[in-house]
Amino acid sequence: MARFLSFDFQDYFLQLLSGLEPFGDSINGLVPLNQNIPLINTSINELIMVDPHRLGDILKLHGAVSAYFGDVAAGGGFPTLDGLFAALLNDLQAKMAGLDLLAAVRETGGNPELRIDFAIERAFELEMDLDLGAALESIGFSAAASARIDVSGNISADGALVLDLNGVFDAGTAIDDAVFFELNRLNVDLTLNVTDIDLGLESDFIEAAISDAGIYLSGGVDLTLADADKRVSLAALTATSFNDLFDIDVDDIVMKMAVDSLEVFAGVGRDMSIPREGKGILVTAEDFAMVVYGEFPEDAGTGDILPPVWRYALTGQGSGALVGIDEVTLSGVMTVRVNETGRALAETVETGGDPIDVVFAAGEENLQRLEISGEITVADFFFLNGDFIYEKRTVNVDLSDGNPAFEAELMTVSGADIKGFAGSGPYFTDLDGDGQVTPTAGENGDGVIETHESDELSASAVGLWFEGIDFALAMLKETDASGADLRSWMGLKARAGTAALVGIPVVTVTTSNLLVEINEASGANGVLTASPLNWTSALDLNDDTVFGDTLDPGQYFDIPVDLAFDFTGPFMHVEGDITLDFEFISLSGHFDFSTRTVDVDLGGDGSLDGGDLDDATLTTLALSGVAG
Repeated sequence: MARFLSFDFQDYFLQLLSGLEPFGDSINGLVPLNQNIPLINTSINELIMVDPHRLGDILKLHGAVSAYFGDVAAGGGFPTLDGLFAALLNDLQAKMAGLDLLAAVRETGGNPELRIDFAIERAFELEMDLDLGAALESIGFSAAASARIDVSGNISADGALVLDLNGVFDAGTAIDDAVFFELNRLNVDLTLNVTDIDLGLESDFIEAAISDAGIYLSGGVDLTLADADKRVSLAALTATSFNDLFDIDVDDIVMKMAVDSLEVFAGVGRDMSIPREGKGILVTAEDFAMVVYGEFPEDAGTGDILPPVWRYALTGQGSGALVGIDEVTLSGVMTVRVNETGRALAETVETGGDPIDVVFAAGEENLQRLEISGEITVADFFFLNGDFIYEKRTVNVDLSDGNPAFEAELMTVSGADIKGFAGSGPYFTDLDGDGQVTPTAGENGDGVIETHESDELSASAVGLWFEGIDFALAMLKETDASGADLRSWMGLKARAGTAALVGIPVVTVTTSNLLVEINEASGANGVLTASPLNWTSALDLNDDTVFGDTLDPGQYFDIPVDLAFDFTGPFMHVEGDITLDFEFISLSGHFDFSTRTVDVDLGGDGSLDGGDLDDATLTTLALSGVAG
């Protein structure tokens, strides 16, 4: 064996190991292996390697082998396979526990080979202190108390250093064509678990106090040779780039959180350490789940893996109320939905009970939404009951005015099947919680439920009662950090089933089939004055650079209603049916009032010139079917 491992063979080993050195450095530089993991603020390299080594160091063996050959030569002896094996094993085990080596001569494809196979198969479990790290802190998390994190994982690898003996003894075969490196797999998987953890979360949309949360986090890296045989010669090693030589599969870091108890606040000025309750909506959530992604992008030019971008999505439902605003009360069932990931997603979060689905469809890639089913009272004079949605999202806008498209913040407030009352009331109290006026057994069946026909209607109320209202209000403003762009756009669409005066016996006024539409703009950016938006062509709602998406807030209600914004220019329009009954006269009919901007060719020559009207306001009022 001493003659077998002559100094010529030393050159074969040393050149192969020298060729592997830069690839060890490349693996050491992989961002996913060096990125600190949320909750423990520690990297995969720090978890699995003996400090100060990193995973790529298991390929950096040239120094140890060269030292072994040098020591043998200095002592006047000959290297042995056992001695080489021991040098390799000692170096590897100083870097990572759990490594096995096997040296053998065997045939592969009819060729005798000297192989040194290495294998790693190690599972690990440990506890670590909670340390959120910069990743979670950057999206608004804070730790309310200390905690211990259960960390578990597995590292597995198998590969070989190979000498093709036929090539070694063939004087016509170069060294770099006679030695090979094999890597079938190099895989690291990691999971973290923690229960009963208290956290805080603060974003530009909500604040949350999270109690007794359970969190599961996973991530991993898989690296193999791109060659179909998972084998590469020294010649290929030295002639091929790392990104072309290896296939690298990086799992996004995914953190899933389920919460037993949670307070979510949407508003301003809340700081319970003072304490100050703030002004906004406070939701006590019962079913809450959150998903956080650490996504590793690639450099489009080099293919290098870049540091992760952190995004999250959450959903929660519970009871809520308005706080900090005098004379206004709001209560009911509320749902919070936030998606900051920039993509549609469907995740299931296990809770120990019924799992919670976190689902955001196409068009909801960037979404901040608060859904309310309940009652609003203003100064004991104005009462609303029904389903409401407040939503904020980032969209792209193209005004088709020759200027570049821009990013804007779109806020919408919408309602469906709203009932309301303005006056001395309340007129309607939803005793059974079904959102409808429930008649008593004495209803006469004429289609109109009067006060004596329902325990939910008050005979002492005096004012205006309306029901069957669907509405959507949209407000759009460019996301200009400098504050110099003061342009804003507003659109309103509302329909009302019926409205009537109640509690005044000498006069009856009822309206039906009401429609209100408004499209307007205000402000300027120093160069351009805002003009009312063409909502049918201006919006890219899902960030696909295709404009002309339809804004329809009504589609998100349990029973969708058509509230699509189809305005193309400045517009104000009100129409409906009205009936007035006095003791001695009754009038009914249809009215239609509108204003819009038009061009008027006063000269009748088919073109606008100095004597014509440009952007004139046209106001019309039409009455039809009036009878008495």
